Amino acid sequence: MKNFSIASILFHCPQCKVNFEFDAVGENEFVPCPICGTHFITVKAGSKLKLEAVEQALFC
Repeated sequence: MKNFSIASILFHCPQCKVNFEFDAVGENEFVPCPICGTHFITVKAGSKLKLEAVEQALFC
């Protein structure tokens, strides 16, 4: 059984300069900005979840 992290993340969209909050359930979850529609993905950094642009996540 896999453990899931649930986190409420406040994020600043670099495209439209708007802050938005969302509830992340785990890693590799696609999250669109509610204003401009830019897609981000949740990634795990240590014990925390954070958002990265899809292009940046695919580049790594």
